[in-house]
Amino acid sequence: MGGMLGEMLSLGSAAVAKELGKGSEQWLTTTKNLESPMHDPRAFCGLGAAYIVSPRGAFHVSNTMLFVEWGSVYYPEFEIDKDYEPMSHEYKAEAAIWSSNWDILHNSACWCQFPGLEMQS
Repeated sequence: MGGMLGEMLSLGSAAVAKELGKGSEQWLTTTKNLESPMHDPRAFCGLGAAYIVSPRGAFHVSNTMLFVEWGSVYYPEFEIDKDYEPMSHEYKAEAAIWSSNWDILHNSACWCQFPGLEMQS
């Protein structure tokens, strides 16, 4: 039994929900059939928006929106310098689009985004 369960779970939560039937997808935290990483988009409104506009879905390095919402990153030259309260929707759409576009450049250049972040002190 454990082997069958493990085999089914290895397909991912979206495939399992599809197998279980209608209604089970309400428990998923996936975007474009990709499971959310450790950072749950239900707790960070902008992160959820960034996952939606991401080419891959809920991919943890597709954008820096989580760092923007934590207040640890700011780019005043791009007007990414507001108070991005995690549970608020204010300013999130513009920041999510900017973050996704910025990190498409990072990922295309094979540039790790972590040392490339301008951390706020």
